[in-house]
Amino acid sequence: MDMQALTQITLAAELVVQGLSHTKIAGHLGRHRETIRLWLKGIATSGLSGFLDRHRQAKQGLR
Repeated sequence: MDMQALTQITLAAELVVQGLSHTKIAGHLGRHRETIRLWLKGIATSGLSGFLDRHRQAKQGLR
């Protein structure tokens, strides 16, 4: 499991609450703006802990 991604997701959630744009968050974390948008949409739908659980489970399966 990639703990760095989980940390970045949590940080993105905190930064958007502070008023940063998706573009600024993406630049700060070194991720694409669309990735940040998808993360934050998932967090809005499932809550942070729910989204992190779903993300963890998705990354455990075979690709």
